[in-house]
Amino acid sequence: GPPAWSFGDHRSVVQRCRPASRAREEAERALTSSERGHRAGPASAPCARSSSAQAPRPGPVRRDSTYARATIVAERVLYQFPISHFAEKVRWLLDARGLPYRIRNVIPGLHVPILKWLTGGRTVPALRDGAVTLRDSTPIALHLERAYGHPLLPSEEDPRRRVLELVRFFDASAGPGVRDFMYAHFLEHFGVARRRILGGYPLAVRVFGALVTPLFEAGVRRTYRLGPGSAAIAKEQILDAVGRIEGETGGRPDRYLAGDSLTLADITAASLLGPLLAPDGSPWTRHDDDPV
Repeated sequence: GPPAWSFGDHRSVVQRCRPASRAREEAERALTSSERGHRAGPASAPCARSSSAQAPRPGPVRRDSTYARATIVAERVLYQFPISHFAEKVRWLLDARGLPYRIRNVIPGLHVPILKWLTGGRTVPALRDGAVTLRDSTPIALHLERAYGHPLLPSEEDPRRRVLELVRFFDASAGPGVRDFMYAHFLEHFGVARRRILGGYPLAVRVFGALVTPLFEAGVRRTYRLGPGSAAIAKEQILDAVGRIEGETGGRPDRYLAGDSLTLADITAASLLGPLLAPDGSPWTRHDDDPV
């Protein structure tokens, strides 16, 4: 398949990661090691693979130190929109731990009854992890932290509080800012928003979307409350997020956001700001025929 891609580690903003086949091999080795009674090590880098569906694999039996019981993970499923950068954040977190998972791309609009039944909410991403189902990227991140180790949060109280504050900041600034900035510009040209949002779906979905483009784009405007000034407001949110990165790192690209190791704050900032860079092979890749 196509090479995996990422928005980068702490040293560069965009970096091509190891091939997806290698990532799968590492995950399989981790499972094999865990089944022998050893804790599997994480994958070598928190790179995100393509948002296309992956073949399901049975999970190992793991000892959960938090709940002090053995948990059998029968199946792990991520419900997402391919274009969602919050879903990209969850993919990074799963890949960082070498956890196998399947992806289900729910169709915008039709996703509401599915997610209401699964989680009681309306938003993606949602993760079904065996008997546990959660929605939204940060609650999912905290669940993975408790259940599977490979900590991305410091154990000490003050550094942990600082990382969580950074996560909340980027969730509230870069998250809606990048989304609204993209969608507002897509909607300036008829059909672009529909093509970009539905680009990762099967042909039948894309054809149906083309037939109802005016309704689809009106729904996007209504859902995200996008109007004439939305792009300018979103741009200010993005600049706030970038300014916070510069302030936390002192303008040094070799620095982590908090402390001397990779944390949930780094993954949150990189995944949520990444769509602006439109890396090749990602759901946000620029197309020559797009006016945006």
